[in-house]
Amino acid sequence: MKRLVLIFLIYTRCSIILNAQEVEVIKYPQLLNMIDQCEDGEKIIVYNFWATWCKPCIMELPHFLDLDKKYNDVEVVFVSMDMVEQLENRVKPFVKKKNMTQRVVLVDETDFNAFISKVHPNWSGAIPATLMVNCRDKKTYFYEKQFDEQALFNTVDKIRKP
Repeated sequence: MKRLVLIFLIYTRCSIILNAQEVEVIKYPQLLNMIDQCEDGEKIIVYNFWATWCKPCIMELPHFLDLDKKYNDVEVVFVSMDMVEQLENRVKPFVKKKNMTQRVVLVDETDFNAFISKVHPNWSGAIPATLMVNCRDKKTYFYEKQFDEQALFNTVDKIRKP
C-alpha cells in the first residue's frame, strides 16, 4: 500500500511539473526581436498585451485563449505588463489558474515608455492592447482596446484573407 501511495505521489508531482506553464522573462529588445521575426510565413501571430490587475484584459482573455483552437494558422503570445517582482506570487498563479497554455512572456522593464512606441507608433501605453502580425505579407495591425469574442474573430478573419 505504501508503495502504491508513493507511486501516486511521484506521478502526481511529475504530472504537475510537466503541465506547468512557464512564464519567460524578457527585456524589450527580445520582445521587438520576437515581433520582427515570423518563422512560419503562413501564420498570424497575435501579441496580447495584458496584466493581472487589468480588468478589461481579464475579461477578453477567454477569447484569446480560444483563438488558436479555432484557427490552426494563428499563434497567440501573451505579453504580461506586470512588474517582474510579481512573477512568482501573482503572474504564474494567474497563468496556471486560467490554464494559459499559449506562450506567456513578462517584459522586465522599469521604463515602459522607452519601448511602447517601438512596438507600435500608435500605442499610447494603455492596455489591453493587441498587435497582430501577418507573417505572409509582414503587415502589422494594432488595436488599443478590449475585444469581445465576435470582434476578435472578425478581425482575425479579415487579416487571414489573402
